[in-house]
Amino acid sequence: MNRLRRFASTSFSLNGATDTSDSKSIASTPSVTDSSLADALSSPLLPPPVDTRALAHTSLVTTLEALQTVPRAAYSHRLVLIARIQQTLTEEPDTRNTFREQGGFLSAVSILASLEEAAVGGEVGEEADSIETRAELRYELVKLVFAIIALACTGHDFNRVAFAETVGFEAMGESIKLSGLMGSQSRVPEGDHGDATASPAEKLLSILYAFLTGDFSSPPLFTHLRLQLDSPAPVTTDLLSSRSPCGPADIAPPIAPRPSLESLIDSHLVDRFTTNETEVAQNPAVVPLLLELQAALSDDERSLSYMVLSSLRHLAESSTRSQVALSEVGVVGIVLERLFPLRKEGARVVESVEREVLKGLLKRLLEMGAGTTEIRTMFEGVVEGRRVEGDERLNEEMLELM
Repeated sequence: MNRLRRFASTSFSLNGATDTSDSKSIASTPSVTDSSLADALSSPLLPPPVDTRALAHTSLVTTLEALQTVPRAAYSHRLVLIARIQQTLTEEPDTRNTFREQGGFLSAVSILASLEEAAVGGEVGEEADSIETRAELRYELVKLVFAIIALACTGHDFNRVAFAETVGFEAMGESIKLSGLMGSQSRVPEGDHGDATASPAEKLLSILYAFLTGDFSSPPLFTHLRLQLDSPAPVTTDLLSSRSPCGPADIAPPIAPRPSLESLIDSHLVDRFTTNETEVAQNPAVVPLLLELQAALSDDERSLSYMVLSSLRHLAESSTRSQVALSEVGVVGIVLERLFPLRKEGARVVESVEREVLKGLLKRLLEMGAGTTEIRTMFEGVVEGRRVEGDERLNEEMLELM
């Protein structure tokens, strides 16, 4: 009987019961898979983890060095290298220090200075681009140069100071003048190079405004404004509906006066800043250069000149941040000298239309105060602003600003 009981107990265990001692033994035994994985992880044959940051730094140094050896006429190759720098700065912001340490700012200004078509001359070689290709890529190069400077300086105060001390916008302006980027390149044949109707000055000033706002993805501002002005007005039925049903059919309604070009520009800019509240002055230090180049525009580009001034005024009026930024980079002094050139013989007289824009910009910036030099200029201008046959009179324009 006892033997049968032992047999039944054994059968029950085999049919479903678990022997706790055996299960513990099985559970505590390491599997072959776990052991192999541990051995593999500890094996010295596995490569170390990739240091993407170090690779980015190395790539940036190599690219900057390669940029120094590219022929002047190889615009395509230079464009590829600068685009690679832009990508590296975007993906690895820490490389901005490397960009500064490896002379990135100096490389940028040297590229601008090397874009003079006459200096390229008959340069030939496997990498040299044709005249037509260089004409197409010239302002793309300029745009990328300013884009990488913006990337290197945005949110990096040390780089911003280093750029001002080692290069600065004065040197950038000299490079622009040296390369002839504000005028037509005599060696470039006439033809359709991208937007054929955009003048060199329009392209360059649009790039500088994009740098000012830190927005290189939107359409070029001044080209966009010109195209809006050139587009025909939509045809409406207002004229037809305004005819008197009882009047003669051949009597046309009175035609409304055509708005001035300046009022149309202002209207488009108001719409722009109303719908785009994020447009602010990110890099205001470029504004003195922008105003200097604007003042050098010919009479044939008066509309472009007005666009530049009006865009700065609307930018300053759009937000306190932009108002403060523009007031801190010497714009008040520049505008005062434009409006009231007290001590300069033969100074250019600002026309009435531009004068009103500059006065509006000045009033907005003076809300933030003015420096000692600007205040002295204003007080002197109250009396010295106008002299008629030796008779001093108070300058009402200056009094209005004060």
